[in-house]
Amino acid sequence: STSGIRLGLMRFDSEMEGGFIDIAIDDVESISDEFEDKVSDYIPWNGTPLSESYYEAALYFRGGSVRFGKDSYSQVLKPGETLVRDKDGYIDKGKNKHTTKRVDTPSVLASRSANTYLSPLDSACQTSSTIILFTDGAPSYDDQANSKIKQLISGINFPTGSGLTHNCSGSGGCADELAYFLNNYDQNLALPGKQIIRTFVIGGFFDGNGDQSDIRYMESIAHHGGGEYYSASDYQSIVDALQRTLQE
Repeated sequence: STSGIRLGLMRFDSEMEGGFIDIAIDDVESISDEFEDKVSDYIPWNGTPLSESYYEAALYFRGGSVRFGKDSYSQVLKPGETLVRDKDGYIDKGKNKHTTKRVDTPSVLASRSANTYLSPLDSACQTSSTIILFTDGAPSYDDQANSKIKQLISGINFPTGSGLTHNCSGSGGCADELAYFLNNYDQNLALPGKQIIRTFVIGGFFDGNGDQSDIRYMESIAHHGGGEYYSASDYQSIVDALQRTLQE
C-alpha cells in the first residue's frame, strides 16, 4: 500500500550544474501519473553532478535558498522527432542535436517561494524522511557544492575511523559527509524534537569501468546516511529496489 507516502522528484541539470526539483513532495496518489510521465520523458544528457544535486535536495528539505535550481535546464525531445539510438540503446548527443532541444526548467513553483524552498518538513511527527539517490555512482563535473557542504559540517564531529573529513574535496567528494550530517543532526530547528533525513542509494547501468570503486562509493553514502544500497539495472529490479526503500 502507498497510503500515507509522500513523494517528490528531482533530476540532474542537463548542463551538469547540480539538479532541480521537478515535482514537489506531495501525497503519492496525487502525483503518481505526473511522476510516471516525467520519468518516461527523461533523456540522459551530459554528466553526473551527484553531490551538487544531493545538496540541492538537502536545501529543499531544510527550507534553504534555491541554489542550482534557479537556472537549470533539461534536454527534451522536439515535437514530431524520434530519438536516434545506437544498437545497444545508447543515446548519442551528437546524433540527437537536431532531435532535441534545451529548455529552462528551474525548480517547480510548488517547491519554493521565490528563491527560498518550502520545506516539506512541516510537522514534528516527521522524525525521519528519506532521500533516494538513483545513479551509476560515477560523479562528474561535481565539485561546486563542496564549499557549501563543508560549511554545513564545520561544527560537527565525525566518528573516529569513519573516513569522514571536514576537508573533503574533488568531484562528488563531500557526499559521504553530507549523508552523515543529514542522518545524525536535526534538519528543522523550528520544529520540536529531531527531524533527520536518511539516504538510500539505488545504483545501476554500469559501463564496466571502475564499477567496484563506484559501488563502494554508493555503499558508503548509504551507510553514512543510515540507509541501504541496492543494485538495480533493469526495470523490474529498479521497481523492487524502490519498493524495498519505501518500506523501510
